[in-house]
Amino acid sequence: MSEFLTTRQLQEILHVDRTTIYRMADDGRIPAVKVGSQWRFPRRSIEGWLKTQSPVGATVQDMPAQNGSELSKLLPIECVQRI
Repeated sequence: MSEFLTTRQLQEILHVDRTTIYRMADDGRIPAVKVGSQWRFPRRSIEGWLKTQSPVGATVQDMPAQNGSELSKLLPIECVQRI
């Protein structure tokens, strides 16, 4: 298992547009590191961040990639952009 998630992987987990993820990373609202010109997201930091966003305390492993769940509902409304 990789220590870092790509933007695409995080997009599948959160069900938000990549532009939203980029904006959240730029603003420091989501744990992220820049590798060259690309964003990477530390898996453990994202899991911790999700626990603070969710009353249930979901982890990345708990989240099916494509089961139709709407994890975007866990994000603050100002973070969500329709796709």
